[in-house]
Amino acid sequence: MARKFDPDLSEARRKQILAATARCVLRKGFHQTSMQDICAEAAMSPGGVYRYFEGKEAIIVAMAEEERRDNQEIIDELKQTKDPVGSLRVIFFELLKFFADESHGRLALELHAEGARNKNVWDLLARNERELKEALIAALDRGQKAGKITPDLPSAALAQVMLAMIDGLCARAILDPDYKPVALAAAIDAFVVGLLQPRA
Repeated sequence: MARKFDPDLSEARRKQILAATARCVLRKGFHQTSMQDICAEAAMSPGGVYRYFEGKEAIIVAMAEEERRDNQEIIDELKQTKDPVGSLRVIFFELLKFFADESHGRLALELHAEGARNKNVWDLLARNERELKEALIAALDRGQKAGKITPDLPSAALAQVMLAMIDGLCARAILDPDYKPVALAAAIDAFVVGLLQPRA
């Protein structure tokens, strides 16, 4: 009798493989991580892993897709908010909590480094960046039209600064051993409000 497809089990196995790959990458980097390493870390046979992914590149692409899913929560909030400044304050606080685990920053850098070598991965990362940037600019535009955000600066420039802040807050987790992101919450909050609020 043919085995019945179980979507929940399939998703669990995919997550198991992605998590195992992440642990390998944190130790060795994408380039030095082999499928054998991934199979061993996931405690799965090669046949079991290849059932879900055609190879290492397919796993890396799936990790880029995971980044897109993470971004989607932010994009959804930006698309529906009527208070972009308030939403951005919450988003930055949640990001600070997320970056408290330095592995997130290290994985992001490894993924972007792999993108520089792999056009398929780079195209996905570029799409992720474009979608987030477009949602941020649109939210800032709405805030400016509603008089809640300063009209003195172009929304595209404001978006670039805020995306650079996100990248920097992520990278600090790798560069600074004493980095405590959540301790910066008050300073980041004041910066966001000061940058966006209309000038008197």
